[in-house]
Amino acid sequence: MDVTYYDAALPEIREQFADVVQTAGSRYWPFPLVMVDDRVVMAGDVDVYKLTSLLDQKLSA
Repeated sequence: MDVTYYDAALPEIREQFADVVQTAGSRYWPFPLVMVDDRVVMAGDVDVYKLTSLLDQKLSA
């Protein structure tokens, strides 16, 4: 499993993830966004315990 950080403050990243950035804006989701399998699972903060649980579930599947 790979974990990758993308800085949405960079124009090239905002362009690469334009659909996610647009959705976040229209739904008033604050940054940072955490995505698992191309789906936003957290917005506004990173809850390490919840993220660990989500990743454990994914690895167990």
